[in-house]
Amino acid sequence: MTSVKTVATARSAFLLWLRLIIAGLTNCLTLVNSIDGVHHSARNALLYIKRDEVAKMKWK
Repeated sequence: MTSVKTVATARSAFLLWLRLIIAGLTNCLTLVNSIDGVHHSARNALLYIKRDEVAKMKWK
C-alpha cells in the first residue's frame, strides 16, 4: 500500500509539471501574438507608403 507521503509527492510533481506546461503554452501564445503584431505594423506601414506614393503621383 502506498503511503500518504508518496501520493502527496506524486501529486505535487504532477501539479508542477502541469504549471510548467501551461507556462510554456502561455509564452508560446505571447510570442505568436507579438510576431502577429509586428507583421500587422509592418503591413500598415507598407500600405501607408503605397498610399503616399499614389497621392504624390496624383499631384504631379
